[in-house]
Amino acid sequence: PATGIEDNATPEIAIYPNPTSEFINISSSEPISSIEIISITGKTVAQMEIGSDNATLNVSDLSNGMYFVRILGSENNNVSVKKFVKE
Repeated sequence: PATGIEDNATPEIAIYPNPTSEFINISSSEPISSIEIISITGKTVAQMEIGSDNATLNVSDLSNGMYFVRILGSENNNVSVKKFVKE
């Protein structure tokens, strides 16, 4: 770019179905390195390494409520946070 500032493009990420009761699917426009599920109180309740641009997570054992999903990109520098509701 003419300004000399690099464009930090944020990957497009979809989480569905939302709300959910058993599984959530995560798809990204770039490879995902890892995913963390974080409770509303800030406690990490699940973690997994991915290495792909999509994942399916079983959330049936989580309590009902709102959770955050922290998604780390393959370059370990693109971090996205999305939320979902477990019912």
